[in-house]
Amino acid sequence: MLTVTGLTKVFKGTKRSAAVTAIGELDLEVNQGEFLTLLGPSGCGKTTTLRCVAGLERADKGEISIGGRVMFSDSSRTNVPPNQRNIGMVFQSYAIWPHMNVFENVAFPLRVGKKSMSKPDLQERVHRVLDIVGLGEIPARYATNLSGGQQQRLAFARALVIEPDLLLLDEPLSNLDAKLRESLRFELKRLQREQGITTLYVTHDQTEALSLSNRIAVLSAGKLMQIGKPFDIYLKPEGKFVADFVGNTNFLEGNYLGHAIVDTAIGKLQVSSTEGLREGQPCTISVRPEHIELVEATAPDQPNTFHGEIETRLFIGEAMDYQVIIGDTRIRTKGAGAIGDRFSSGQAIKVVFPVERCVTLSFKQ
Repeated sequence: MLTVTGLTKVFKGTKRSAAVTAIGELDLEVNQGEFLTLLGPSGCGKTTTLRCVAGLERADKGEISIGGRVMFSDSSRTNVPPNQRNIGMVFQSYAIWPHMNVFENVAFPLRVGKKSMSKPDLQERVHRVLDIVGLGEIPARYATNLSGGQQQRLAFARALVIEPDLLLLDEPLSNLDAKLRESLRFELKRLQREQGITTLYVTHDQTEALSLSNRIAVLSAGKLMQIGKPFDIYLKPEGKFVADFVGNTNFLEGNYLGHAIVDTAIGKLQVSSTEGLREGQPCTISVRPEHIELVEATAPDQPNTFHGEIETRLFIGEAMDYQVIIGDTRIRTKGAGAIGDRFSSGQAIKVVFPVERCVTLSFKQ
């Protein structure tokens, strides 16, 4: 559906600042009906990529195709205007017309579009889309009288009413409070699945990316660091940046001894992945806090078991966050909250690193 090849965008420098490469030789594909998220920190190039796909920003090099039709190509000097790309777009600010009611806000793109529609057809399409997003009962309400969640639904409806080939979403939930944002993730996922809309989503929120996406593309400094399914991005990161940015993790530096054993500051660890490692080679191990097990000091040893002491604990409702000292190394772990075992600060315990969760990162930094 969407194909991006060798996309490059450089913002020219000034007398006081150097040129900035926002996107560097980016290759990307979004399949028909797929929800793909561009995830990364501020300044990584994700919004610039989205704006280039939309035609709001002109790339310097590369090619962009939507549905097999070339929208931009520096080699053929093609640059299709945004209003001719048949895309829907929702921004951080919903840009809703305050002097129009819900119906007129959604109808506006159809009224100004190239193809004229009969009044019955326009009304039927607008009401159908309003029903899809859950605003079918309030078509006459003015935008100024809508809640934040309703405004977001209205922005989605206006993007969907033109029946776009591609839906572009630029952090559309970021202006909502935490509880509303969480509930609307479910709504957005349901909407995308039921309508089969090909979607390119931009966010810096790892939870949004993991919960909404079919695949995630992690960007850093305009470069694609890893692309894959959410489970693979989280459980099999291909480098320290991805492991550190997507969720929380513990890094342990060491040397590979062979036979899936790494010598670290806390002792010898058996690991699950050794791809690209040679005996004697330095490497980094990533272990997520929730994968590390804390057990009583008297519990029998398992593989990858070490003696430690609880330094600090934090109760956060659904979980207990612990900082554990093993020798001179501080490890963060996360266990069950109110219903799980609880350990006290200063308590001696055993720390178990499950072999299958110890991921080496030396092959791609």
